[in-house]
Amino acid sequence: SRNLLKSKILSGGRHPIYLQLSHNGETLYFPIYMKDKRFRAYEDQWDETKKLLKANKKDNPEHQILNKIIRKRENILYNIIEGMINDQDIITKKSINHRFYNIVQHNNVIDFTNEQY
Repeated sequence: SRNLLKSKILSGGRHPIYLQLSHNGETLYFPIYMKDKRFRAYEDQWDETKKLLKANKKDNPEHQILNKIIRKRENILYNIIEGMINDQDIITKKSINHRFYNIVQHNNVIDFTNEQY
């Protein structure tokens, strides 16, 4: 699921937006982007029900684009997990991280290009 990690407070009082996955009784967190500050939010900018940035042009001027990217990242993560299950791979946070961030880094340019047009 998508979440605002409220237990982690970054500079300026914002919280990172993470994908959360439970596996073997452990909760794993995967930041949407490691260094992109647009994927950080104050609690009042986050819609707890929809698990997305609030649709508010004043507080979140880029909310549509960012929410689209958040959903894409969530789909990528679930596809990785599904593939690992189908291939009967051993699922660890390290193996998921490696696959997820390799795909995310590869898709950054594609996402940017797609969002601009």
